[in-house]
Amino acid sequence: MDICGAKARREVGILEKKLVLLKAKLLELDEQVIVYPQVKVEGVGFNEVIIFCKDTLGLDFMLKAKYMADTMLYFPTSIADWRTIVPFVTLSAELYAEQERKDCDNYSQRSASECSWRFGVSGLQVWGDSPYGYHAYNLALVRSNGEWLRSHVWEPNAGFEVAGELLTMDNADGWHARSWMP
Repeated sequence: MDICGAKARREVGILEKKLVLLKAKLLELDEQVIVYPQVKVEGVGFNEVIIFCKDTLGLDFMLKAKYMADTMLYFPTSIADWRTIVPFVTLSAELYAEQERKDCDNYSQRSASECSWRFGVSGLQVWGDSPYGYHAYNLALVRSNGEWLRSHVWEPNAGFEVAGELLTMDNADGWHARSWMP
């Protein structure tokens, strides 16, 4: 048994978790202090997003499509840009600790909002299975050069083991989205 290797991997895991927490704390600082990375986006008609999520990802849209404007745009980005964004929109586990009426839906909503507010990218909320039961988290639709690419989900609450990681939709970790909304 490689005790030194296991201990080193455990310490690396702890340091990575601390890094995610530190990046989450950045969101709590004054916006003028933080310089957010610029990312490339391309506008896509929202109806196209609805069709892609349903037909390709098998996700149910939680709102009635008739309430969405035909001119509404969604702004996806590349996987490289999502990897830059997600640590900044992973929120401190202590953020809502003292407010009992805040839960996973609130983390997911705030994280999606931070994507738009700080990066101009459309993050989506999703609901589905997780190792902790039915849960709300986020969806990163990946698009590059006019083509939809492999989509990913992420847990926005830094208190979770996989927080700040982009997981593929077909991940083996038990995070399987069922429905979504903007």
